[in-house]
Amino acid sequence: MMSATRHLPLLALAVVALLAAAPAAAVRASSDWTDCSGGTAIWKVQHVTLEPSPVKPGDLAKFEIQADSGKDLGGGTVQMIVHYAGMPIWTQTDNLCDKASCPIKKGPTEVKYSQLFPTITPPGSYSVTLNGHSGEDALFCVTIDFMVVPPGAAEVAAQRGPAAGSVPAGVYGVLAGVNLAMAAGFLLAPGLAARLMFRKGAVLPLDPQVPEMLLLTGAGWLVATGALAALVLAAGGRWGRMHPSGADLLRLALAGQSLASVLLFVYYYRLIPAYVWPLELAAEGAVLALPAADLLSRGFSLGALPSQLRRGLAARPARGSLLASAHLLLAVLFPANGFLLFYAPKAPPAGASTFLLAKIAGVVDKSVMPVCQLALKDAAQNGVLRSPAALALNVGTLLAGLVHVRVLLPVLAKDPSGWLLPINLATWLLATFTSAAGLAAGVRPPARASTATAAKTGKQD
Repeated sequence: MMSATRHLPLLALAVVALLAAAPAAAVRASSDWTDCSGGTAIWKVQHVTLEPSPVKPGDLAKFEIQADSGKDLGGGTVQMIVHYAGMPIWTQTDNLCDKASCPIKKGPTEVKYSQLFPTITPPGSYSVTLNGHSGEDALFCVTIDFMVVPPGAAEVAAQRGPAAGSVPAGVYGVLAGVNLAMAAGFLLAPGLAARLMFRKGAVLPLDPQVPEMLLLTGAGWLVATGALAALVLAAGGRWGRMHPSGADLLRLALAGQSLASVLLFVYYYRLIPAYVWPLELAAEGAVLALPAADLLSRGFSLGALPSQLRRGLAARPARGSLLASAHLLLAVLFPANGFLLFYAPKAPPAGASTFLLAKIAGVVDKSVMPVCQLALKDAAQNGVLRSPAALALNVGTLLAGLVHVRVLLPVLAKDPSGWLLPINLATWLLATFTSAAGLAAGVRPPARASTATAAKTGKQD
């Protein structure tokens, strides 16, 4: 069993991460856009805006593209494709000269496009793709991702940012504090936690595997603390330039994890003393109900889930983006890892208590960890690892990874047989190194600032 002092640095880092997640002033909401031209377009798109953002049913959405044209043009066409939950629902083609000033001269230009969203428009995740052509020439291609939300949610998002919901940042802060306290109890005193969490007959005499599994469970609480800290930042308008769908997936993953944990406790109810049930139901119920309320206030529908997952998994990292590629790999490895933890153990030596803890660890690996990795992939791909939400997710992953490595490495050294433990350890080792690299990239001063300072110094000399 690990001594308490060995975990104090990890808990100190966790406290710092939680304090860094304090809500900040509100910021204006914005949409997210990507260039879909594949680098073959004549125009170089500089900026895309959407007003209003988010969109409410009944709004006239105004898209504006600012670009540099590579040559003079007499005219062309613009095709608009609207997607809802990943499926195309509307397509129309218009004259380019109705949307821009013709003739178009080489240099800066802009295209303005409007689309009415009727009052019967269902809320959810939408995207609009605008394709411009002039004869055989591809002028531009941009895809704008945005949310259509109920009127009340639109006001919240306009005030507190595109990833915010109806739950205040302070409420998520309380939940993060409770999760951190639970992690501290499991990490600092796993033996005592085992005696309090299970009936005497389930863990006594105390098998070494039970404290080890409780340490891993505490690591899972650290992951949840990082995710909740990121939602504190989302609620306070500090989600940054990461796509808002990442915050929705975090909410859904946390709610799903809590529901699965409650169901596991119900299934193994004979192991749990009566006084644990109110605490368990209160803690897990809050983590289930509050993110779910946020999702409902944002107009989230399960029909949008496949498109959001496809967006995270299908968007290939840019060439040379090793961190984004590593996060994408981990987003695939953790569900497989969780599946093995949940289903593979058949007869644990310590009995049903260890079996329950292994299943809880598997639920974390299958739900929260993959979503954290997708959000961090988005941050690495867009160069926003220094955003507070990305830092919180990286801190939670790093701390959990250090605990897993500290627990699993000695066990594997004593008994290298089998295949489940090496797979689990290898996955967490990769996650630990990747999050450490992400934190290093996030706290490193911007290269542009260093270059500008050097240039200024050179001029003064």
